[in-house]
Amino acid sequence: FTAEAADAGALVIIGQSVEIGGDGLPFGPVVGAMRDLVGNLGVEFALENAGPGRGALAGLLPELGAAAGPPDDARGRLFEVVTVLLERAAAERTVVLVLEDLHWADGSTRDLLRFVVRALGSARVLVIGTFRTDEIHRTHPLRPFLAELDRVRSVRRIDLPRLTRSEVGEQLQGILGRRP
Repeated sequence: FTAEAADAGALVIIGQSVEIGGDGLPFGPVVGAMRDLVGNLGVEFALENAGPGRGALAGLLPELGAAAGPPDDARGRLFEVVTVLLERAAAERTVVLVLEDLHWADGSTRDLLRFVVRALGSARVLVIGTFRTDEIHRTHPLRPFLAELDRVRSVRRIDLPRLTRSEVGEQLQGILGRRP
């Protein structure tokens, strides 16, 4: 999907959650996605469009300068600056934001995603979050988050079945470049 979206002119940015135990790495997939955004559009784009949120963004990406101190609104400012950067990037072309393995994402990432999904409005941003249903037990913190997103009109949930043996073979062939 991402290759086809990029071929069609969309800006595809990807962030990956990492399994580290506990509640996950704070903002882990967001850091990856913002690095991808800055890598595609440049530091100038990020700094110019971050405005007063530069310090909050630098908290995620130290290469952008000095991070903001610990003011009470730093978290809200970070949520706003990430949203603004996505909106501004989407002014030029469609942005596809992919956050992989949300079953390993921390609470901060879920909170930011909750904010972004509601705040983007009509911006040309497609947010894709992936997760493995076999990784989320009955009390997993992702469950109430997903239930909340299901109530948002612009959210569409697509459940994919497991790959068949034949499909796994096709995937391996794609990865290896030859028939396994």
